[in-house]
Amino acid sequence: MALDQVYYLAGGIGVVGALITLLLSAAPLWPEGLRDRTHRLGVSVAAVTFIAAALTFLSAVVTVWLGHVRDQKLELTLSHDKLQIVQLQHKNLKLSAYLAPRTFSEEQYNALQGLMGKVTAINVCSDTGWESEWYASQLAIALGNAGIIVHGYTRAPGVHSNANILFDQHAFSNPHGAATRGNPILSVLKKAGIPITSVLAVMPMDIKAPPNIPMIIIGDKPAFGSTATYMGKPSGK
Repeated sequence: MALDQVYYLAGGIGVVGALITLLLSAAPLWPEGLRDRTHRLGVSVAAVTFIAAALTFLSAVVTVWLGHVRDQKLELTLSHDKLQIVQLQHKNLKLSAYLAPRTFSEEQYNALQGLMGKVTAINVCSDTGWESEWYASQLAIALGNAGIIVHGYTRAPGVHSNANILFDQHAFSNPHGAATRGNPILSVLKKAGIPITSVLAVMPMDIKAPPNIPMIIIGDKPAFGSTATYMGKPSGK
């Protein structure tokens, strides 16, 4: 039985008890014939009064209990609504942060300065979107401030990717020594919190750049909620 039905039932019981009490209080005004008939039937006024009081008391108890139950349900509903509001606010904050263009913090900028004296030149390439170009330009500035020669490139209009890629022709095979595995560039990028999805030893066909210079290729933002991963294990870590 639903709470509303129980509530109405309790109210009905209370009304019955109140009516009985009212009728009994008016017993002296009853017609003499009705009083005699009631007496002959053996109806005890005290018993009926007790029943009326019991019904009234039961109605009051049930009403109070229903009020307590409704308060608990209301508290649970409010708690659930508050939780949903907090979760929605948190999601909105994450979405707002995602929609903002990528940029570098001071810590990331300082981490990129760790390439100073380790690499002479690095090319930087971006997708054709304005946000990717903006992010790549900031990367180029940070690398240039580390004393690295930087040349910028843009991918072909029909080529789009949401992955950041590191090109290093000696990543897996080096005729002059051990394969670089993308280091030291990869390890510094990881320290700076710049995700690199893959390391390539062959230049993508749509990019016309000298293969003897490493290149960082900046893609579009990953989809909202996705997590980019690092490729390779930085040396010395």
